[in-house]
Amino acid sequence: MARKTFIFSALALASLSHGYILDDFSTGTYNSGYFSAGTVDAWVSSGGAVGGNRFLSTTITANPLLGDARARVVTSAGIYAVGTESQVDITSKLGYGFANASLTPASNQLNLDLSLEPILQLVFDSNDVVQPLTATVYTNGGANSYTVSTTAPGGVAPGSPVAVNLDFTSYAGLLSDVDGIVFTFDPAPGGDFSLTTVQAVPEPASLAVLAIGLVALKRRRK
Repeated sequence: MARKTFIFSALALASLSHGYILDDFSTGTYNSGYFSAGTVDAWVSSGGAVGGNRFLSTTITANPLLGDARARVVTSAGIYAVGTESQVDITSKLGYGFANASLTPASNQLNLDLSLEPILQLVFDSNDVVQPLTATVYTNGGANSYTVSTTAPGGVAPGSPVAVNLDFTSYAGLLSDVDGIVFTFDPAPGGDFSLTTVQAVPEPASLAVLAIGLVALKRRRK
């Protein structure tokens, strides 16, 4: 009996931990092309992205050797990849809830309730070096915004994915009407990274409570 209960609890946790997929990069092919200065913005229609539209922006902030940068969404691999040549320094943004050709977050309102899934999780397929990340969520038509920062580990090799969480748990009660989400990446000069999944997941404490409840219910039925 104890072993069956443990298995049931583990399965419950596993099934709940996937959360809500915001983007799996399976649709909306994109290629910025190689560029060496300025900002390249794009609004890509994507059925696999929340809101049906993915906003991508890459800005070169320093380029002493006049190298190139490029951002791509490769749908056949389900990957969003940003690459830079030696000493090219960039910032990159990935956003949801943008109307086509608009730079205003929540201009295409998502109307998401993330109060039970307040952790935004990025799954890196690769990441050369440690890099700071920020995520900002916009609520109530963009009237309010909340920002969380973290750090993505370096040395992530392709094919060995690493999940990085941006934890909005302290704002969970305010996330019943999320209308825009923006992630900002700031890799070191020459750094490359790629993502396979963007999702919203429940906080671990909620998972544990739900799993305990499911186990208790199973016991009552027995």
